[in-house]
Amino acid sequence: MKLLLLKIKNLLSKYQAQRLQVKLRKEINSYASGNLTTFEIEAFLNISFNDFDQAYFNKFYPKFAYLYSDVTSLQLLKYIEEKNNFKKTIENSLLKKLAYPIFLLIFSLVILIVFKKGILPLLADYISLTMLLLINIAYYLSLLLVTIICLLLIFIAYIIYQKDLYIIVSKRLLNKPITLLDYYYQQIFTYLIFNYYQAGYSTKDIFLKINKYKDNPITANLAYFINNDLDLGLGIKQGLNAMRVSEDFKRILILALEQENFIKIISSYHLSLKVKIDNEINKYSKILYAFVYAYLLILLILFYSILSLPLKMIDIL
Repeated sequence: MKLLLLKIKNLLSKYQAQRLQVKLRKEINSYASGNLTTFEIEAFLNISFNDFDQAYFNKFYPKFAYLYSDVTSLQLLKYIEEKNNFKKTIENSLLKKLAYPIFLLIFSLVILIVFKKGILPLLADYISLTMLLLINIAYYLSLLLVTIICLLLIFIAYIIYQKDLYIIVSKRLLNKPITLLDYYYQQIFTYLIFNYYQAGYSTKDIFLKINKYKDNPITANLAYFINNDLDLGLGIKQGLNAMRVSEDFKRILILALEQENFIKIISSYHLSLKVKIDNEINKYSKILYAFVYAYLLILLILFYSILSLPLKMIDIL
């Protein structure tokens, strides 16, 4: 018992320490976004960036610790925070737009179960075999649909976190990118390009740096192939045209690299990706709403047909 309590205490302590670090990371990112210098951030928060060493990232951010030798502590903390924000925005938007139709679908299934188990036996004398068959078909189809939708949502959430699986599904099985997730990776890619360009890195060095971000193989691979094409003397345009990314992204990236106002073009496109993500989620939401409402209409017609049978029998008598 004492051992169990000790483990629980250690877990709680670890959780509280992690939360404090998340809060600190958000504050650092907020000040850094306001163009404060490293010295000013240290003064405001009473911290030292020397404390954010390899051991620190190994302890609190093990998935990102491999980047410590390639970027500064501030750059790494900002990247972790921004990537988390991109993902949270998509997750919250999906939850907000899809939760209600999924609730309606599950609620209708519960009503159907109650109807089949509780009300249907009372009306058994009035129901034909054909009507009974339709109810059973609707019941098992409803179970199947809810199961499929739940598994699909779990699968989508899983491939968001398992980038290698995303590559297999989008590039090999579907032979095209999954639009919503493609926009998510474009957000990360444009964020990194913008920050490194703003820091004064050359085009080649930018893609060399982005290739280091192996936690995002989509962006890392894209940077690798662009850089490889530059080494071969093929140029950005030819390298991008050979890749399976959206035409808008290719066009914007080529335009930004060919024009002098690189930061303006990339930052504008980065902001537009938020709108594109919202539009894509809205499209999923409308499809699901249309399906759920059509399904509810069929159930209502079925319920009405069954519940009106006793009244029809009374009229006949």
